Amino acid sequence: MFFDNILWTTWILLLALIVYLIRIKKLKGWERVVFLIIVLNGAADILASASLQLFEKEYSGIIYNILAPAQRILTLMLYSSNTQVKEERYLNYGGTVVLIMVSFGGHFYYQDFNDFHQVPYIISGLIVAILSYIHLRNMILEKTGDSVIIAAFSLANFIYLTLMISSISAVELAYKIDPEFGKLIYFLGNGIGYILWSIILIIGILWKKHKI
Repeated sequence: MFFDNILWTTWILLLALIVYLIRIKKLKGWERVVFLIIVLNGAADILASASLQLFEKEYSGIIYNILAPAQRILTLMLYSSNTQVKEERYLNYGGTVVLIMVSFGGHFYYQDFNDFHQVPYIISGLIVAILSYIHLRNMILEKTGDSVIIAAFSLANFIYLTLMISSISAVELAYKIDPEFGKLIYFLGNGIGYILWSIILIIGILWKKHKI
């Protein structure tokens, strides 16, 4: 069946997507970009899970190589537009340039575009994790922006990307030690991090009436 290969972490993401669809009229301005990023994540996960069945070939690598940089560039654009701190805006501009260069450079480093570009994925994830922390900190301490959804999005990105980077960086060595240990490391980092990302975003949209 089409949905048999979809991971249960993706079902939780789709739950977040449904909640945002129900409350979509509550979204204002750059909050709509958060919804768009949820849609892109859902599309990437479903296509990656079902690519073999749809196209009779595994295309997960090329899917994430295209959609992951797009999501992260949108994220830094959101941060740049939501902050009033000049230094943070410049950091986001610089981070966007580096992210584009790293993602583009990965196409030369990896011979096959359908191979998952792990190194650019980790580096760009690290950039967004750091800038997510800075953005959340400035929202709280500098009072730049009052969107609970964007604050939740920043927190979700920081938690998920920090766990994901740690997991993916260690998973190859963990698999060499013991395949089951490798699966556990991947689940604890990427799996649980992804679940937390979705749950935090759901809390953000349900708590929108409050301000920071």
